[in-house]
Amino acid sequence: MKKIVSTILILGAALAVCAAGITADKTNVVVRPVSSFVDDPTKGKDPFFPDSMRRLTATPAPAPNTTNTAPVLISPVAFSLKGISGPKGQRLALVNNTTLAIGEVTEVRSAGQAVKILLREIRDRSVLIEIVATGEIKELKLREGI
Repeated sequence: MKKIVSTILILGAALAVCAAGITADKTNVVVRPVSSFVDDPTKGKDPFFPDSMRRLTATPAPAPNTTNTAPVLISPVAFSLKGISGPKGQRLALVNNTTLAIGEVTEVRSAGQAVKILLREIRDRSVLIEIVATGEIKELKLREGI
């Protein structure tokens, strides 16, 4: 039995050497095609999110008029206070799904745009935020029942 196993091992090694010699021959080289990807937003749509608008290209904004400098208008319901947590002195506020501490400045998505806000004060049932671009201060209140 040992003789048969050793013979099989020797034959397997000989086949491996022969196979290595065959693949080393350059006449049997397989050329694999290189794939290319073209992302053209004007053609096709996202198969996973067909109603998504993320593939649409944004039109460039017109150059700002230096004579008329109107402040950025933000919808009055664009910000919502979703919660207040933590002990007194270490409180956190959840504004539009972004957690903030007092004095923290961050960008918050609001009405389809990013707006920088500063959290000025956290009260028992409300917070004061400042919109950095305009300097406007708003009080956001918790919904009733929270």
